[in-house]
Amino acid sequence: MPGFSPTDAGGGYDVTLPAGTTEVGFAGELADRNGYTWNSPDSAAVDVSCGSGRAVVYAHSEDDCAVYTYVIDFVVESPTPTPTSEIDINNINNNETISYEVLTLRGITESSADKVNVSVNGGDTTQWSVHPEKKTFKALAQLSPGANTIKLSAPGHNDKYLTINYEPKVDGPGVKFTYLVPCDDDGSFKAPQDVDNSLASAKKRYALMALLAQSAWAECMNDRGYGRQTFRIEREPDTQEIVNVQYASKTRAEMRMYTSEGNPNYTDYDLYNYVHGQVSADPNRIKNHVMISCSERVTVNGVFVSIADLALGGGALAAVGGSTLYTIPEDLSGVDSTLYNTTNMNMYDTSRPYWSEFGVTVAASMHELGHCFGLSHLDNNRMINWDTGAIQTDYTSIMGTGFYLGNRLFAVRDGNGNDFNDNCPVSWNKGYIPGGSTIQNDCEIISQQPWFYLSSSREAEDQANTMSGTTYAGPKSIASNGKIIFNIGSNPNNYITLNDIYVREAGDYKIRLYYMAGSTRRFYIAVNGIPSQYVDCASESWNYVYTKDVVVRLDAGYNAIKFYNDTSYAPDLDRIVLVDGPI
Repeated sequence: MPGFSPTDAGGGYDVTLPAGTTEVGFAGELADRNGYTWNSPDSAAVDVSCGSGRAVVYAHSEDDCAVYTYVIDFVVESPTPTPTSEIDINNINNNETISYEVLTLRGITESSADKVNVSVNGGDTTQWSVHPEKKTFKALAQLSPGANTIKLSAPGHNDKYLTINYEPKVDGPGVKFTYLVPCDDDGSFKAPQDVDNSLASAKKRYALMALLAQSAWAECMNDRGYGRQTFRIEREPDTQEIVNVQYASKTRAEMRMYTSEGNPNYTDYDLYNYVHGQVSADPNRIKNHVMISCSERVTVNGVFVSIADLALGGGALAAVGGSTLYTIPEDLSGVDSTLYNTTNMNMYDTSRPYWSEFGVTVAASMHELGHCFGLSHLDNNRMINWDTGAIQTDYTSIMGTGFYLGNRLFAVRDGNGNDFNDNCPVSWNKGYIPGGSTIQNDCEIISQQPWFYLSSSREAEDQANTMSGTTYAGPKSIASNGKIIFNIGSNPNNYITLNDIYVREAGDYKIRLYYMAGSTRRFYIAVNGIPSQYVDCASESWNYVYTKDVVVRLDAGYNAIKFYNDTSYAPDLDRIVLVDGPI
């Protein structure tokens, strides 16, 4: 039992403190009138309710009749409750592989939580809002090449861990993002007074906008059943930076002569043509997305005028102004607060709140890039319901006016607190183009372009799969997730089935097999219990992971793909990647 004892001769007084005491303090000085100093007690174990209070300590010395009173303030913390709820991710599976840097996560919490916390590989934590009634959330995770461990946490919930492999595509056709600065300018952009508008900040904001557009593009394609097809970002070869800063041949004053007033030779179209001449001319390999640094919107004699501020796309160029770049944060940590920021900076007469301008800036860039990939406007937002085929007027298509609702790509409700229809998301769609008779399927057109490819992967050792006989998962350092499936074949009982391979639409799909073998071996493949084909997998060494493409026919919904060989050993299976389809 702890006690109070004077440092010199004298008596002591035992003190009992509540269990869980985290802080002990004294009222007054810790010395009596004779100069004795009393020692502080430690906490003692007793059962008390959580809360706070005061313990009064009396002490005296044998040679003095005086009694000294000490007051101990204590605080007892409430015990941390054991989490009982789970966080569920419903748009991507564990151990999938993607080809783009920022992953959009969609999920739901089981119990109430204001925020979901997300960290990647033990790094900084970002917070993402949870819908107060639906308990849904959207979050973003920035990945590094290779395997990434994503941790999601929320009060009252068990931590959720997800492994996602990021394999960036480093070659082939891509989109180049260029920040175009007048030759006599410093690259600063129009922004509220307290917002950093330097060239360095512009590069960070524009780079994040590019990553968000790339991620949203993939999610929209995936939601429509076409897999996570998205464009590759053409990075600077030496620095790997996303944004290329280029100085124009014209001065700031000369570039700002281009306005929306329709002055001959200085229209938005004239500016577009000028910008086209300033950027890379490699239309078979590069699509250019250019943001002009000196853009602004003003009102002249009551008429709205955009200065060097345009939004046009087609061919090899999508050109936009930087007048709303200030609404894009410099990194992911600022996205959630922006999505629900109702502040209207009143920078322009047509200004919208932060949350709205942010969404428009990202989605309008997707819209203009859509033109570069062959997509037209929709005729008065006349669309065909994706599920029912009914003709309807809908304002959520990116190629219609859906880019005005671009915040919905990342938020669970509008910034002003209003809900939106989860069954009618902002996305690519089917609809009528101007003229009234031709139907455009955005996803079909996009998927036929060489700039887009699938990157949906399943590890062979994933817990959703089933193994039979002596087939087993074991360590292999050069495999994609450090494991590979051994001992497939040589017996009808030795096989592996990859379950729950999901596609929205039935058809033929190209699947890439990743495998190891010391020499050529054969896989037999059955889909949904029906023998499909066999494929010979060439190999010369056990020191490498090889690939082989095969086309299989999948049903709409969930499929089971079995790999086996009844008479001979098959290759060791690392993973499969859904590369393309339906084809």
